[in-house]
Amino acid sequence: MDCLTQPPVPTLAAFHTPRRARGPLVRTNTGCGPGSRWLRYGMLALLLAALWQGALPAPAAAQSRSYTVDAHASSVQVLAYRKGLFSLLAHDHVFVADGFAGRVTFDPADLTRAALQLTVPVASMLVDPQDARDALGLEGKLDDSDRAEIKANMLAPDQLDGAQYPRVTATLASASGKLPDLTLAVRVRIRQVEKVLNVPVHVELTSGQLLATGQLELLQSDFGIEPYSTLFGAIAVKNRVQVRFRILARVDAG
Repeated sequence: MDCLTQPPVPTLAAFHTPRRARGPLVRTNTGCGPGSRWLRYGMLALLLAALWQGALPAPAAAQSRSYTVDAHASSVQVLAYRKGLFSLLAHDHVFVADGFAGRVTFDPADLTRAALQLTVPVASMLVDPQDARDALGLEGKLDDSDRAEIKANMLAPDQLDGAQYPRVTATLASASGKLPDLTLAVRVRIRQVEKVLNVPVHVELTSGQLLATGQLELLQSDFGIEPYSTLFGAIAVKNRVQVRFRILARVDAG
C-alpha cells in the first residue's frame, strides 16, 4: 500500500536509535521512510501554497484621477467689508471670479499625490453683481457707473495692478486630513507675492466629479496691497477679506 495513504507507525526504538544509524532526515530514495514522507508532504504544501497565492486577488491599483474645473458650475467670491467714520455712506462689496480655469489631480488613498492649479484673470472679475449681493444679504444697490469706478480702483497700480499682474494663481503645496474634511496648504500668488495659506476644505467625490467647498481669509497687506481708502480714511475697506469657493471639477475622459 502506498505510504501516503497509510504511513508506517514509528516505534519507540526508532527514537532511541543513534543518529548515525538513523541516517539523514531527508532521503532521496522513493521508499516509505520518514524522510521520504516529509519530502512529499513538503512538496505538497508548497504546491497548495502556490495555488492559494494564485487564487488571491491582485492588490488594487492606485486610483489617482485627473479632473478639469467646470467654471460654469463653480464659483469663487471675494468679500470686502467697509470701515471708517463715514462707512454708512459706502457699501460692502463682492467680487466674483469669471473666466477662471483649473485642474485637479486626486487620489483618496494617497493625499501626497494630490495636485491643484487654479488661475483667475483679475480683469474679468465681476464687481457686485446684484444676484450675488442678494444671495449674500449685502445691503444697497449699485449702478453700472458705480461698478465701473470700483473696478478701476480694484485694478489700479496700488491695488491688484491688473496691467502688470493679470492673474491670481493658486497651487497645492500639500494636503492632509481624512475625507470628506481636508486641510490644504495652498500657495496663493497675488501680484508678485506668494503666500502659503492653510485652507479647510470639504471634498465630495461622486461618479465622475469632485466638489470642493470652503472659505478662507487673507490680509491684503500680506500681498503688498494697501487697502482702499478715501477722505483720509473716513471711508475705507478693511484689510481682511474673505474668499468663498465652490469648485466643481469633472473627471477627464480617456
